[in-house]
Amino acid sequence: MRIKYPDQLWNRKDIENEGICVCDEAFEGYMPTQAFIRIFREHGIKHFIRQADGYIIGFIWTYL
Repeated sequence: MRIKYPDQLWNRKDIENEGICVCDEAFEGYMPTQAFIRIFREHGIKHFIRQADGYIIGFIWTYL
């Protein structure tokens, strides 16, 4: 951001907010774990998800 806008004054919150925006765009609105699982499903990679009480507690995949 400093390279892109050299004359602008920045504070820590501005930089944090910019980082959040970049992540939101990269994950297309998904949470990081959801985005990770989505990639496996889109590419047809065999995987197994272990859940307990609605939370993911394990993730196993193979390259075969």
